[in-house]
Amino acid sequence: MRTSLSALQWMAFMVAGSIVAPIAIADLYQLNAIETAGLVQRTMFVLGVSSLLQALIGHRMPINEGPAGLWWGVFALYAGLSPTLFSSRFETLQALGGAMIISGIAFFLLSLFKLIEKLASLFTPVVSAIYLLLLVFQLSGPF
Repeated sequence: MRTSLSALQWMAFMVAGSIVAPIAIADLYQLNAIETAGLVQRTMFVLGVSSLLQALIGHRMPINEGPAGLWWGVFALYAGLSPTLFSSRFETLQALGGAMIISGIAFFLLSLFKLIEKLASLFTPVVSAIYLLLLVFQLSGPF
């Protein structure tokens, strides 16, 4: 019983923390209600699949699988630059989607060749703290 209640609490925490990002991104890119709902649905689907994979064949740790703050910051930044760099917000979203696919492939290759550990040594607590502060400053506008 206690494990079930803890699991329910963790699920509520993950859903609450993960639903903010697609709504904020949809607002930044001026998506209509149907497009926003689709973005939220796709986000929840991907998070559900990734959580199941982590629980079944992954690390099996209760880690919050949610939209990454780094990508959220990139999407927020490009929303402001969209009129300058691209002809439409749709093209901006397409370019960002392609960038996410390429970064996923790059991350997969880095982990396949065991290079992640070498890169992790570059990210000391000071570097991580500065990054988090800059991320908060950047995302304070959309909030």
